Amino acid sequence: MARFIPFVDPSEIHNKSERKVAQAIESQLPNRVSVIHSFNWIKRPRTGPLIEGECDFIVLDPEFGLLFLEVKGGILGFDSESLVWWRADSSREKHELEKDPVEQVQRNMYEIVERIKENLGASSVNFSYGFGVVFPDGVFQGNLPPQLTRPQVLDANDLSNIEKRIDNLFGVFHRKSNRPLSKTKVQQIIDALLPAYQIIPVLWQEVAQHEQKLHRSTEEQKNILDVLESHRLAAIKGQAGTGKTLLALAKAQQMAQSGLRTLFLCYNRPLRNWLSDTAQTNFESDLSIRTYHELVYELCLSNDVEFDPSQHPRQNDFWVNEAPELLMTACDKMAECKKFDAVIIDEGQDFQELWWHSLDSVFKNPEQKGCFYVFLDPNQNLWVKDEVRLPQELGVPYKLHKNCRNAPHIASYCDMLIGNESDAGQPTVDISLVPSRESGFDKITALIGELTHPRTGGLKLSQIVVLVPGYPTDDWPSTFKKIPVCSTIEDWRKGAGILIETFARFKGLEADAVVLLTETVDSTEKRDRALNYVASSRAKHILEIVQVESEHTQTC
Repeated sequence: MARFIPFVDPSEIHNKSERKVAQAIESQLPNRVSVIHSFNWIKRPRTGPLIEGECDFIVLDPEFGLLFLEVKGGILGFDSESLVWWRADSSREKHELEKDPVEQVQRNMYEIVERIKENLGASSVNFSYGFGVVFPDGVFQGNLPPQLTRPQVLDANDLSNIEKRIDNLFGVFHRKSNRPLSKTKVQQIIDALLPAYQIIPVLWQEVAQHEQKLHRSTEEQKNILDVLESHRLAAIKGQAGTGKTLLALAKAQQMAQSGLRTLFLCYNRPLRNWLSDTAQTNFESDLSIRTYHELVYELCLSNDVEFDPSQHPRQNDFWVNEAPELLMTACDKMAECKKFDAVIIDEGQDFQELWWHSLDSVFKNPEQKGCFYVFLDPNQNLWVKDEVRLPQELGVPYKLHKNCRNAPHIASYCDMLIGNESDAGQPTVDISLVPSRESGFDKITALIGELTHPRTGGLKLSQIVVLVPGYPTDDWPSTFKKIPVCSTIEDWRKGAGILIETFARFKGLEADAVVLLTETVDSTEKRDRALNYVASSRAKHILEIVQVESEHTQTC
């Protein structure tokens, strides 16, 4: 598996076309390969303004050298008569591209290689370097631009075999005088590039090392769907970090791709938003991703069933008791063709008992369900008052054991919160005690400064989240000194600032570094323990806890 420097999770790259390429590169290229995504460079010419550029991907392979890749998404084409590149919009109307992708990547290559030469104090380099263009959303046909050869063009069909295509591309630019790069030379090249990004690998390096060790797609996770292939009905239980959400999404996509009309349900709206952004779109007509609340609202609206929870004196009672009845009424009026063959549920521990009865009505054939899977973690039960009860037809839940999200010390701390013994190591999580909530935010500001400062952390804003119990309040800061605060998860993922979110709303999601403001760490209250467990388990690599002292405070 190739490593990205500085670290980036390919699944969180906002640009969908670049995300496809990054995921193919990470999963298929060997461990020796290092990749820089979205490398920005600036050149100061002797006269005139600064010149800026951005290279989508730089691939560094010690056996061959450097490759520079430009990614262009959508439906594109090249007019061989006018020598113009164009992109088609949703109505198939052609628009000329502002920049020629070939000229763009050539320019990036020459400028960046010159930067490397300057930093190495050399007039030339003895390794191969070359460029290519990647079109991940389409298949190449027709004539090539004069400055390209066929091996330099990678399309959607090449993503499944990108290692071979990258090797072929290196071969186009290889010369007999070129030599493999030593470890020292590789590090010199990285050092020549990364200072321009002002990234000093301190905490970033620790995060990257943890990421390689976690093996987010373990053999257990890979095999579970194969084991269950012959089962139409199943419950899958696992603690936080065991890959339930990714497995649930994989199963839903598998069902939709097979032609079954599939419904993916969860409880948390931010999780639904992330799932919708992550899911593939080439079979979106067969895959609907909703929260239970959205499902009830939308089906009532489309089937003329009166829906007005604001009229109910107790909102929670409405959703627990009345919403299931409304859903069944709406489904009775619903056309059979709009119902579902398969239903996949994540966060099953948060589904009320009456919800299960109501979901029978969304199936085309409730007696012969095409697929009904429920993924759950009873320890993350935040909304069901009594013990979690699943439909009996699902049988005894299958269990996931391997944590493929959290670093060992975080996994151990989470085990301790729910009273489990752990073989993942000692729970060496830093807990800072503060006298008040206000001083807690002051401490968090200092911690964020350390995590983001180039000399001590080097983490991006999109890698860090601050989690706070309860509901949003006026005392939430608008900035952490000069670092802005994001109000939406979407803006945070784009790197616009650091996200502050509640424990409950961030359930099902994850971040490389989590800073936790809490008033209880070792509470005997079931919901408090569940909230702290949920919040702590969102941290993949770094967990910092800021705890407001009280007479009941217990540290560990």
